[in-house]
Amino acid sequence: MAEAADFGLLIWDGKSPGTILNILRLLRAGKAAVLIGSADAPRSFKSPHHWESFLASCRPQLAHAIKQRATPDEWHPNI
Repeated sequence: MAEAADFGLLIWDGKSPGTILNILRLLRAGKAAVLIGSADAPRSFKSPHHWESFLASCRPQLAHAIKQRATPDEWHPNI
């Protein structure tokens, strides 16, 4: 998806690590993303700073699940 897309518009249930991993994939491809969740205002991702900020604010279990699904190349800290 990230390779073919111009940008990402993701609707998130607040639980799925796969949706969040797609944001990382889009950022790595040089593309922006907007995350829409059920309880929060839409959140824009345009830079590695936005990714790091989101990751720091999410539950540790979610961060762990995202890392488990990511490839080592995807999880490398330099986006």
